[in-house]
Amino acid sequence: MKNPKVVLVGQYNPSHEELGGIENYIKSLHQYLIKKKLETYIVGWGKHNENIKNFTSIIKSNKIRGAVFSMNLLVKAPFIKIPKNAVIHVHRPDHILPFMLRKNKIICTLHGAHVENIRLKKGFVTYMLYNVLQKIALRRADKIMAVSDETKNYFVTKYPFVKNKITVIPPAVGLMFKPLDRKKCRKGFGLRNGEKILLYLGRLEKEKQVDILIKLISNTKYKVIIAGAGREEQRLKEQAQGSKNIAFIGEVYGESVPKLINCADALVLLSKHEGMPTVVLESLACGIPVLSTDTGDVRKVVIDGKTGFIVTPDNLLQKTEKLINSRNLKKNCLKIAEKYSWNNIGNEIVALYQELEK
Repeated sequence: MKNPKVVLVGQYNPSHEELGGIENYIKSLHQYLIKKKLETYIVGWGKHNENIKNFTSIIKSNKIRGAVFSMNLLVKAPFIKIPKNAVIHVHRPDHILPFMLRKNKIICTLHGAHVENIRLKKGFVTYMLYNVLQKIALRRADKIMAVSDETKNYFVTKYPFVKNKITVIPPAVGLMFKPLDRKKCRKGFGLRNGEKILLYLGRLEKEKQVDILIKLISNTKYKVIIAGAGREEQRLKEQAQGSKNIAFIGEVYGESVPKLINCADALVLLSKHEGMPTVVLESLACGIPVLSTDTGDVRKVVIDGKTGFIVTPDNLLQKTEKLINSRNLKKNCLKIAEKYSWNNIGNEIVALYQELEK
């Protein structure tokens, strides 16, 4: 079967090293498609990168909000040259809207219930407006990829019409995520070998509930590393003021990410809403167990006593103590992460593209 042409659309800057979860997903998918010799185009943001073929920038800026990108995409998309037979692959429902009138087949990856984060951060009116636009957009999608069963169930319940065109394909883990020498990694970040280190790695936003982590772990025997940036950063720093065991290190990117993960005794994630968090899979691929709330499909990979623990704010400290004293977790973590290699996941995505070409 002839390989389809693919247009990846998302808030992704190929020249930007500071990438979030979805940006890393698009980057890794792009690299995989190039490796498979598929003709691939990117519609993203930032300055043109001569090393990236077929790249269209919607807005040239160092940092932008999702709403700003979406508005610019809506205005400029009609003027973007896209092959008529290419599959357009977007990563948010609202990014379908600018391509509604195109004859191209459209796939939308749902990385979680984004609309619930809008309700939390933007209020009820914005939430209701996004709901309407999301419904219109998903009707236009030819195929929908959910990154978790929970995400799929959420959307099928909310919009029953998506049932026959939605499938679950989880995220994949990049090759650079693997076990590294812990002593060497800690030395690189100025951390002591004897410290018991808990790591939060991600955006500093309300739905991530980093404030609860700080409240529970502040002034305990555990060292807490908080890596990331976001709208809650200043408030969280003020909350942690005076806590000697909590350190904010800002955004970490590129090859420094697996090195940082390998410094930790455990990754901690207390999110309200997730799909299948890539950072959880990346941690497991490094052999580092995870303490996570029961969100998205985390329970599929975080198995109590084997690869970490499912936690609540009430038992986080108790489960942390259990994890620190557990043995043989590394082997279990590596085994479960093997399922999420790009060879396995990438093949499923390409098969979906090919299905649309029939």
